[in-house]
Amino acid sequence: MGVRGSSLPGSNENGGRDATYFQRLLTVSLIGHTRAVRMVAWNVDGSRLASASADASICVWPTPTTTMIRNPEAKLGGHRRPVEHVTWSPIRIDELASVSSDKTLRRWDLRRPQKFVAEMSLSGEGRNLAWSPDEHAIAAVDHHDVLTFFDARMNQVMMTQKYRTAVGEICWDKGGTRFFIGKGDGTVDVVNWPEWKVISSLPGHTGACFTLDYDPNFDLLVVGGEDGLVTLWDLDEYFCIRLLDHSDEVCRAVRFSHNGRLVASGTEGSSIQIVETSSGHLVHQFTVKDTTNSVNWHPKRDLLAYAGETHEGAQVSSCFIYGLTQSSVPAYPGPSYPRHPRPSHYQSGVALHHNLGLNRLLRDPKLSNHV
Repeated sequence: MGVRGSSLPGSNENGGRDATYFQRLLTVSLIGHTRAVRMVAWNVDGSRLASASADASICVWPTPTTTMIRNPEAKLGGHRRPVEHVTWSPIRIDELASVSSDKTLRRWDLRRPQKFVAEMSLSGEGRNLAWSPDEHAIAAVDHHDVLTFFDARMNQVMMTQKYRTAVGEICWDKGGTRFFIGKGDGTVDVVNWPEWKVISSLPGHTGACFTLDYDPNFDLLVVGGEDGLVTLWDLDEYFCIRLLDHSDEVCRAVRFSHNGRLVASGTEGSSIQIVETSSGHLVHQFTVKDTTNSVNWHPKRDLLAYAGETHEGAQVSSCFIYGLTQSSVPAYPGPSYPRHPRPSHYQSGVALHHNLGLNRLLRDPKLSNHV
């Protein structure tokens, strides 16, 4: 595989300016795994991308300047089963952590890539992972829906929380004082850290909240769920301000761009959507071969890494970077995100969806049972 051009859909609410911008962007293939890639993540300065795979390995790639990369900078082996999630240190460019279905959390240092530098046990198969902004704590979720916090300085358990409902993706805010937990009942818990007091519960979905991301530029949270909705939340007053809804497929991955202007979402269908945060307009979408497992924007540039399912067997690519050009292209020209006042008709939860005119909830018999 090499570079693939991506064309805009026939209609674009933002006009030709955005069409021209996105039409010039290309996709780079990263070839190094033999099975599906479950997670992609950039390090703090964007110099490297890590990909976690069902082949039980982690590949570390340099930020690409060419059309195809066949050899990763490093390949980290040691997990005995699929690696489900990987995240980088929020401070150090050479350190990362991973969780696997072998029931372990492992830490890695690329200055000594031959073996992991620490290993911690989980109560079940690892699913999700987050690292606190001050680098002091690492949180891991396992398939028993146990949330375990480790002291990253001592590599010891700090505390555990068992949930009665499924736990999806997790993350901290920029200051490390709030912790967000996507849950199987369609809510997101906002918890004060490290006191562990629930500040708010965001009831915006009729199915499990699989994925979420925090934007430090405007103090926003984006959430994607089993119901196919992507919701945008203002965290000053904890209300839903917009629905970024351009697909009926289950949403598996969402991420803000580095400046908060764009949100990318990947689904169980065959497309990835890029939506403008300020307006909710779909500015671009492109086709992928199968379910998207992960999307992740570069921390400084308009580069989108994504990964998904793939045919098992021979070495094939299921990891890509979209946004490279053969000539210099400026940053995305869209507007920055304006602060919105609390709507006068605000109601929490699914009731807000009715007030915003989200008729798809009523048309879908599977969803209408929850309304």
